[in-house]
Amino acid sequence: MVVVCVMIANRETKNNGILKMLALPISKGKLALTKFFVLLSFLAIQLLIFFISFVIAGIIATKIMNVTESIPVLYLLTWTLKLFTTMIPARVCGQLQYCLKNRCYLWD
Repeated sequence: MVVVCVMIANRETKNNGILKMLALPISKGKLALTKFFVLLSFLAIQLLIFFISFVIAGIIATKIMNVTESIPVLYLLTWTLKLFTTMIPARVCGQLQYCLKNRCYLWD
């Protein structure tokens, strides 16, 4: 997630991207809210990729080792969802810090 945040920050600072975004007839708060949802969607995609790769690696490992038990997919899914929900407050704190620093509010 840190890499994604840095990439978004670089995208904003290169070629005056933030100035172009702020020139749009949209409030700063709505731009910040949109960035928050973009970060949440990237987090969901990242966790989905990790979940799928973990299940595939588990299937391959059970085939190689001749294990007859199945992979606890529901168990893995619940922990993936728990990880996603625990990351939401971290993203909220980061976005709140950004909003307070740049004085962007939803009611602007």
